[in-house]
Amino acid sequence: MKQYLEAGEIINTHGILGELKVRSLCNTLDDLLSLKTVYLSGKPIHVISSRPHKGFALMKLDGIDTIEKAKSLKNSFLFLDRADLNLESGAVFLQDILGFSAFDDRIGKLIGTIENTISLPRGDLLVIKGDEEYLIPANPVFIKEIDQEEQIVHIHTIEGMLNEI
Repeated sequence: MKQYLEAGEIINTHGILGELKVRSLCNTLDDLLSLKTVYLSGKPIHVISSRPHKGFALMKLDGIDTIEKAKSLKNSFLFLDRADLNLESGAVFLQDILGFSAFDDRIGKLIGTIENTISLPRGDLLVIKGDEEYLIPANPVFIKEIDQEEQIVHIHTIEGMLNEI
């Protein structure tokens, strides 16, 4: 498992005092806004302030106090340290299951490998590639069990979700 996870992408500046406009890559915008420390190029940076703004986070980071410094960070990624988070027991990050096999319990068959995720406003999708490519919502309705030891995600699709194998 990776120690540092992508938390947000700096997409622009805001104002002239070094504030950054950040697109959240966390489960929720509030998760990003709650971070007290982020990592940029492997170095920890204290978050001085953060607030929501039109679906994005506006963040003021320690040492970024001019428009020029902020502009130099555009298109960079902010990371969080997994150790800084308090996760519920059994919770996993979608990044952690990339490369896992996807087994559909409904049809009793392995349907492919989880290759990627797609983040949409209504939730994330797992991109599963096998003989075909499938997009499965990453929520408990469809994801029934994650076996980290065996690296298998048990899903339960509904009829019509797959081109029936």
